[in-house]
Amino acid sequence: MPPRTFQAVARSANDAIVPTHLLETLQPNTRLFFIKLTVFFRSSGATTRHTLEMSAPCQHVSELNRLVLADIIRFLDQVGSPREALSEVIFRVTICAGEMMADESNAGRRVLPLEVFLLFTCPAAELGPPTLVRVNVEERLANCSVCLEELEVGSEAGRLPCNHHFHVDCINRWVTYHRSCPNCRLELG
Repeated sequence: MPPRTFQAVARSANDAIVPTHLLETLQPNTRLFFIKLTVFFRSSGATTRHTLEMSAPCQHVSELNRLVLADIIRFLDQVGSPREALSEVIFRVTICAGEMMADESNAGRRVLPLEVFLLFTCPAAELGPPTLVRVNVEERLANCSVCLEELEVGSEAGRLPCNHHFHVDCINRWVTYHRSCPNCRLELG
């Protein structure tokens, strides 16, 4: 499997990233962190991007961690991120949030926007022929076990040598980090 690398950055952002509806519905005397987490996967010259936006009260940094940890774990699992990135993301968010809360220039702000960027790079990791066979879905198959969505009749799917079917984008993202079938764990090239 090609070596994978990741970089994580968390930084204070400007108010432009905060959705208007959040500002309009914010209760008096409430202070929030608004966190925008963007995950990039770069492989074989192509880049895919996934974004999660969330808000949490910002009374104390430990409260922030408890409130957003489950959402971040769920999101990273959903987009296929390796678990080893989780502790780095949480560390970066905690440090940045603590610095933002300690910064006196933020004392009057009701929303503290924070951006997190996570970049995964894995060169030449996508499966190509003959390992992945592209097929047209002609009858109802099991759901794609990567995204848990239905493989719709008439759409294109990827079939592995073990005869399990997935959305092509889903299985290509999966094998970037796991060189085995998500269903039966058959080792792939």
